[in-house]
Amino acid sequence: MKKIQISCAYAFPICKYGYPPSFPDLEKALREIASMGYRYCELEGLGPAYNRHFTAKRKHYLQLAADLGLHYHNYCIVDPLLVSPVRSIRHKAYGLYDSGCENAAALGAETVHIATYTPPLRYRKIPYKLKEKYSFNLDYRASVPRGFDWTTSWSVLVESCRRAAETADRHGLDVLVEPRVGEMIAGTDAMLLLIRDVDHPRLKANFDFAHLMAQKEILALSWKKLEPHIGGIHVADNDTATVEHLPIGRGKVDWQTMLELIASSRYDRYLGVDLFVPPARAVPAFREAKAKLEEMVKKFHLGRRIEIS
Repeated sequence: MKKIQISCAYAFPICKYGYPPSFPDLEKALREIASMGYRYCELEGLGPAYNRHFTAKRKHYLQLAADLGLHYHNYCIVDPLLVSPVRSIRHKAYGLYDSGCENAAALGAETVHIATYTPPLRYRKIPYKLKEKYSFNLDYRASVPRGFDWTTSWSVLVESCRRAAETADRHGLDVLVEPRVGEMIAGTDAMLLLIRDVDHPRLKANFDFAHLMAQKEILALSWKKLEPHIGGIHVADNDTATVEHLPIGRGKVDWQTMLELIASSRYDRYLGVDLFVPPARAVPAFREAKAKLEEMVKKFHLGRRIEIS
């Protein structure tokens, strides 16, 4: 029987302590994750300072994980300069990414996670900006700067993702790219095009329920399209009206269908709970989400095909 573990995505420290959380608050969050019954979680290298911190404190975080009974299965490397249209800036950012892969491998992760960021347009407000309050109240109004060329932007993204996959491969890691509303890769078919053009087996899709629902995708169809390439899953509900990552049962996700598809596939990694709720609701919401996933496996009689723990 294959085994899929429920994990706590990095959304929890962000919900509870802000974006990004301080290092002391991150340690509090890891202790809370363990106290909620999770045994698997993510870490994020949120820019150069965070990445350097994890490089310097690898032994500390490994010992903390051992003390808490946690495993860091995914390490997110956050740096918009990885897709800078300026070659020299982009290549400098590759050094940060390389050290992130070293951190991921040293911390025992199986995957690194990168974003594709927004196209190089002029935005009134840039979505997902680091060091600003994390919000899904996104403003997509943008103008096109003189000289913008989509083909060139796409080539930059393909180059960056191919290099990311090659570097990760040297460390035995897969690279996860998550289609996210407003980014270069925002939906299922764009993800398939990226996988085709990068053409490296280490590049995988992270299947995020909420972002794909917000794109008005049919989740079951998206799953079947991406199934051979899925290397990670983020679970949250969504009402299709916003990009909010809602508690399970508060949106329109057909949980039975999706869990049955996952159970009947070859996928054998993690279901990462990826909610965004107010700080006071973070602990109860993430605790309840884990319990609901376990309950649904029993309710939908999936125990013979999948064991979630």
